Amino acid sequence: MGEGIERRTIASQLAESIYREIEIGTWVDRIPGKRTLAKRFGVNIKTCASALELLERRGCIGKGQAGRERAILMRRKPAGRKAKSSRTLLILHQADAALNLEDVQLFRKMGEIWSKSHGNALWVGVDYPRYRRPGPFLDKLIQRHSASAIMLHMCWRNWCPEALKRVPTYQAGGARENEIEGSFGASRLSDDSLRAIKHLRQIGHRRILMPSLTFDEPLWRTLCASFSIDWDERPPVGTWEDYCPRFVETHPDGWEVIWRRSFASLKPTAVVLRDDSLLLSLYSYCFANGLRIPRDLSVILLDHDKLLEYLRPRPTMMRYPIKAALAHFQAWVDNDLRPIGRKNFELEWVGGDSVAPPRHG
Repeated sequence: MGEGIERRTIASQLAESIYREIEIGTWVDRIPGKRTLAKRFGVNIKTCASALELLERRGCIGKGQAGRERAILMRRKPAGRKAKSSRTLLILHQADAALNLEDVQLFRKMGEIWSKSHGNALWVGVDYPRYRRPGPFLDKLIQRHSASAIMLHMCWRNWCPEALKRVPTYQAGGARENEIEGSFGASRLSDDSLRAIKHLRQIGHRRILMPSLTFDEPLWRTLCASFSIDWDERPPVGTWEDYCPRFVETHPDGWEVIWRRSFASLKPTAVVLRDDSLLLSLYSYCFANGLRIPRDLSVILLDHDKLLEYLRPRPTMMRYPIKAALAHFQAWVDNDLRPIGRKNFELEWVGGDSVAPPRHG
């Protein structure tokens, strides 16, 4: 990610997205309220309020008044460009998962690619695990937003087949049925997990814990397989599945209990994580229990968020290759939304200070 982009706040990026929506004629005289906009773009209300204040200072919209929508003051682009708005892309993402800066950048850039040749892109948060049969819900979304295509971000495996039955669909990350023909760009979690585990084993770690926050049984089995590839030795304690425990706990207090049990039974010297929330939870547990990173415990996160670099020690992370992902998405758009197959991306290492050889075996 370029230095200029990293320094920009989510609010400023959201302000640009709202500005472009006004340009292409999504709103003409007045702009929706901050709650409506926050839900549409998948951000919190405070961020949305900051974006509106930025647009107000630029003279694009009028001052806010309680209970009233803000007036649009800026001029729209010439009418000849409005033809693009006839096709809408829905960018669907998990509703209760906080979007980090790189998620926001990915969605914003995909929206820009789409708007150059088609129309506007809308961000919509949905609860993937709530819908075992997502078809009827997708029908409502498509009808409500007059959607011509869908981009699914980190979706469950039952969503893409249903979306493909209805409109052209691109899937970015998440689980996927192998037999589904479509357009899919993602890093392969099993490969990235194996790279992290191999790196830790090369410097002497054997007790490597990789907890999985997932309901998906096939995905969990794939992660467990990362522990048994390329070596035949027995695990230090129990089975390899014990080192890849699957939890569905989402409350912070619950994870304190999980860490305590895992450390008591397995005594790990290293932990590989997929979720930044679990990284924060682990750092807190280590601080509260006198464990020093990386002296007592090495940590690798299979994700990246610029804000996490403020932690000390700075976590060793693996970053999603946004440029490569956008190039694949561009190829799908250029191919008139016809299927272009699967593209696997390798995560990029982001150096940190949270990995060291174990002090004990």
